[in-house]
Amino acid sequence: MCSVSISQGIRLLGVELVRVIIKVCFNFTHKAAGIHLQIPMMIATLCLLSISLLDRGPYLQNYSKVDFKFASILMPAILIGCQFGEVFNQILSRIIESSIFIFLLVYITIGCIISTASYFKERKKVVRMEDSQGAEIVFDQSMLVESKDLDQSVEGFAINSRHEADVVINEEHFLVQDDHEETPDHDSIVSFDIKNASETDNSEDIKLNSREIDGLELMISGRKNKHAYNQGTLPCIVMFLLLILQNLLRGNSNFQSITNVEICSTWFWIIMGAYSFAGFCIFLLNYYLARKHFLRFPESGHGISHSFNLLKMISIIAVGLVCGMITTFIGAGIVFICTPFMIKLGYPKEVGLYTSLIVELIARLANMVQFIFNLNILYGYVGWITLFSFLGGLIGTLFLQVQVKKRNIEWIFYLIIALMTLAACIANTVVDIWSIMADFEDGDATFYIYNYCE
Repeated sequence: MCSVSISQGIRLLGVELVRVIIKVCFNFTHKAAGIHLQIPMMIATLCLLSISLLDRGPYLQNYSKVDFKFASILMPAILIGCQFGEVFNQILSRIIESSIFIFLLVYITIGCIISTASYFKERKKVVRMEDSQGAEIVFDQSMLVESKDLDQSVEGFAINSRHEADVVINEEHFLVQDDHEETPDHDSIVSFDIKNASETDNSEDIKLNSREIDGLELMISGRKNKHAYNQGTLPCIVMFLLLILQNLLRGNSNFQSITNVEICSTWFWIIMGAYSFAGFCIFLLNYYLARKHFLRFPESGHGISHSFNLLKMISIIAVGLVCGMITTFIGAGIVFICTPFMIKLGYPKEVGLYTSLIVELIARLANMVQFIFNLNILYGYVGWITLFSFLGGLIGTLFLQVQVKKRNIEWIFYLIIALMTLAACIANTVVDIWSIMADFEDGDATFYIYNYCE
């Protein structure tokens, strides 16, 4: 009872929630908060492991083996805290189980699909943009800001000569001026120039090619309506919230408890899995669009090397896989070595719990090391370690079934958890790769994309 209460209490806290509280209350940076967060979580995990090892039954049959001070001080405090957690859990579970939550999921999903499809719809409304000599360029009206805001939208564009241009939109003239005394730094980001388009005959045409037209459209829209990339942002946010809810909802009365491992009800896994997959696909689509329109400007000299991107991608995944495999073998090895002794000592059902707790300690230690050494480029480590810790639990459970000559369907739930975690790890890895590639300058519309992805 105590071990289950502690496991519920720890997960009801929520890692992200605790991190925010630490940052706000103690004014820590993200790195410091991450380091300080792991210490109490490791202590709590050790306490849970200690109680689980000392408690052979669900009703504390061997209560005398637990240290008196430990039982009289820590356990009541944990149980009291879990009572508050249960109240919060019941309220949250009512919300999740209500039809409102399902309606919101359906509404957001439909909105994301419509938003994505709208990018590929036929462009019917156009805006004519020309300089004083009549050189004409056609833009999609939905991608442009209002004409009255044009001077704001092109504030960061590269304007040479006298830093001004006479731009004509819908036969209305607007004088666009740049306040910088020298050519702004943004001219190296976007490879087009708006020359001095005055009323004289010596004015030069606006120089744009097809790829840069796409870039100009997205640059302008990025200042105003963010239409070009919002189809990938919302699914990622919702998927992240669902993953947080997954941790918060452990211990729900509707969850199935198998070997003290709380598993979510089937319908929630189906909804979360389907929406996570849809969000991940839309995110990949958005990644492709952003890469096409923003990350490739060969004329400006800022094109990104494909070999560099591929190398970083392979490095993150490979290192994460290696660390995860090591964790898996450690977890499976612990089960392999400890199972015969645990069975003799009367611990046949708790072996999976012990394995998961030990692997969790390893993962939290790796997370703390990551923050201490500021391994920003290796953010994929912990996620992949978490994935393979679940796989280690799966292997250990299958091995345990062979040892005790008993068959059950517990391994199916471990497999479902592993698959869901795999989807989250892949999504996080994509964000990591994006962050590495996104070497943008402040003031550029792509900087907003970087922040939204973060």
